[in-house]
Amino acid sequence: MVKLGVKVKDFAESVKEAGSYVIKNVKTKEQTRFGIANILTVSNSKGDGSVFVQHSDEPSSRTNLGRLVKAFGDDTDRWVGKKIEVTIDDDGKRRIDPVR
Repeated sequence: MVKLGVKVKDFAESVKEAGSYVIKNVKTKEQTRFGIANILTVSNSKGDGSVFVQHSDEPSSRTNLGRLVKAFGDDTDRWVGKKIEVTIDDDGKRRIDPVR
């Protein structure tokens, strides 16, 4: 019998509502069906959710990752407990802005 050698991962459901959230956890450089992403587990008064942030080694300051790194630094352990504002446009694209 051949073993698959895979790990099944469960993440909180994607954030579907705009609003303020607190970062609870960050999983870095996770392979997703869309490429490499950093996955933020976030919470607010309505519960937990996840936000996928596309990874890049050199993000632009106009990207979600660039804004987060610029505000919170590149040590994702320090992102835990920080607040973000999520907005969702008509196409369902999420914009993440750090709250300072």
